[in-house]
Amino acid sequence: MFSEKTKPIKSSRNIIVGTFSRLFAMIFLVLVVVTSSTVGYRLLLTRQHDIISLAKQMNKEDIDSLIDWNSWRENSIVDVHDVYVQITLNHASHGKKYLYSDTAAKTLITKANKTALINHYYWVDDRGLYYKYLLPTNDGQILVMVGMHSAFQTLQIVVVSMLLAILLLYILAIFYIRRLADKISAPLVNFTRAVGQVSLEEPIEPQLPTITAPAEVRTLRETSVSWLESLRDQVLHEKDFIANASHELKTPLAAFRGNLALIHRRGQSHPEVIPQALAHLDQEAERMQALVSQLLAMSHIEGSTALQSDYPLALIFDDFAAQVQSESSREIRIERQTAKWVLTNQENTLYVLKIIFENAVKYSPADSPIILRLKDNLIEIIDSGLGIPVADRKKVFERFFRGDRAHSSTINGTGLGLALAAELAEKNGLTIRFFDHQPKGTIAQVSFTVSHK
Repeated sequence: MFSEKTKPIKSSRNIIVGTFSRLFAMIFLVLVVVTSSTVGYRLLLTRQHDIISLAKQMNKEDIDSLIDWNSWRENSIVDVHDVYVQITLNHASHGKKYLYSDTAAKTLITKANKTALINHYYWVDDRGLYYKYLLPTNDGQILVMVGMHSAFQTLQIVVVSMLLAILLLYILAIFYIRRLADKISAPLVNFTRAVGQVSLEEPIEPQLPTITAPAEVRTLRETSVSWLESLRDQVLHEKDFIANASHELKTPLAAFRGNLALIHRRGQSHPEVIPQALAHLDQEAERMQALVSQLLAMSHIEGSTALQSDYPLALIFDDFAAQVQSESSREIRIERQTAKWVLTNQENTLYVLKIIFENAVKYSPADSPIILRLKDNLIEIIDSGLGIPVADRKKVFERFFRGDRAHSSTINGTGLGLALAAELAEKNGLTIRFFDHQPKGTIAQVSFTVSHK
């Protein structure tokens, strides 16, 4: 099968040139038609007026004989080319008598095949268009027929002159339009070329040309810079994410290989190392499973849309408190106040709260209680642990970020929990903030969008 040929996409320059070329062509065509029609009409009217004046002048001369007729012809335009006259005289004694301007006039008026058109115009075979005027007189009539060849010749000269002048103007107009189109499209062309060569490894702003006009392209540049900077941040973020994920996966894999090598080398001679090595293998497998699960969860979140509904925040709080009390051995204290209805996704909200709760448990002493507090449109999870430095309170939402206190301790973690919670919170209209808890510890505050219900 033959594939359909796709039409090439026109550039803005070609669109401008093509549009204005067609516009000027239509204007010039209308100008030629209107001018030609007007000039032609005026020429025909002038020719008619001349013939009518000629007939009336002959009537005033009172021509009633061949002698009078020959005398008048010597000083008239009757014998001019394409003017033919027939004078009919009615004499009581001699009957009808016809006088002609010449032999050709007699042939044209009496013998030639004539086809009537409109308003006294006739088409004469082998001769062309003629105008016929009949003027009754006291003793007969005067019939004048005049050819329109001279009028058409004049009109032809006018039309040809106009066409030549308009052709010259059209060429000049196209030349000017092309230059104007180049000038208008140059900023966009240069900008498009620069965008195609942008490297996301470097800052975007210096790579794009400065544009002051036109305003539309300037706005496009500003929007593109913002979008490309966002894309660059995302690409760099993804690169860091892949590098960090690879590093985090290497650690348990290296531990796997090390413990397996230990069992292989010393398992037979020192069987007491096997339980310890297997315990390490189980610990690293659990860590790898948690890491993979969180990576899959983040991938699912990025491509999903959360459906939100109206919920009483007290109901969400009670479900969350009941869940963590049943799963955790840590002492949990409940503080409740009046709460509002909120707009959120209950399942995702419980997941966010659980991640924050697990962090509070992980980074606080095992004998210290965790406080769950409900008030207004807020749920707070309070611990007495390491605390989060002010400088790190935004960084904790970055993927694989673990503060110095976490790295210096023996606390296991992937660095993905709060990043996952932050992305879920953003999709569900939640805001997570951290505050100091006195005398020590952290207050993790989750605020909800209040429902109008």
